[in-house]
Amino acid sequence: MIAMMFVLAIEGPHCHHDVALVDDRIVVESRWSAGSWASARPEVELALPLPADAELEGARVERDADGRIVGLVLDGSTAPHVRTSVPLATAEHERELPIPVLVGGGVQRVSLDPALGFHPDPGLGMVTHLGHHVATELDHRERRAIDRQLRAAPLGSYYASTAVIAREHGLHGELELRADVRRRSAIGVAVLFVVVCGVGVIAYRRSRRGAEAERAEQVLAAEFDGLERDGSS
Repeated sequence: MIAMMFVLAIEGPHCHHDVALVDDRIVVESRWSAGSWASARPEVELALPLPADAELEGARVERDADGRIVGLVLDGSTAPHVRTSVPLATAEHERELPIPVLVGGGVQRVSLDPALGFHPDPGLGMVTHLGHHVATELDHRERRAIDRQLRAAPLGSYYASTAVIAREHGLHGELELRADVRRRSAIGVAVLFVVVCGVGVIAYRRSRRGAEAERAEQVLAAEFDGLERDGSS
């Protein structure tokens, strides 16, 4: 009964998006579940427009007056597959993963390659569950049903419904490059090393000055003792 209620509640095709960094562009490979209306209705509208500088392969595109991609004409295959790419600078500026989301679609599952990191905005309502980032309206049983329709999900995938993505006007969040994170970590370690070394040098110099002052006091004390003995004799 629960599975039936889920199927009835989430109408439309689910889609898996593989997001990768290729040179200076974000590239998204999108595959919809087989046997869905995405193949029965090849002319589809996007729930959210893709940027004007987006390029798309695997379907004819329809653009609005501003050049944004607002619709697709799919090839009618049983499992539609398109490839979208946008400049990295655009994705970073928009703070949005440029995935094609169809009007009336189901759940969008997103996986990132190791070169990228993504921290979804709180409005998307995602929580970490068994290594994945899942919208709060999807439970474990529902997620597994989606995985059966698509394919095994890479660890760390993101799950969000089309309705939530449309409500938030995109899959927004902080997109980061792992190389930048490693570079910042390396810089932080180097700075910490320099600070620790600096503190050690200062402590050593202070200790050395203290020892030298103590030796000087001892020498002076010995000199005064010698003078007193000479005077008494």
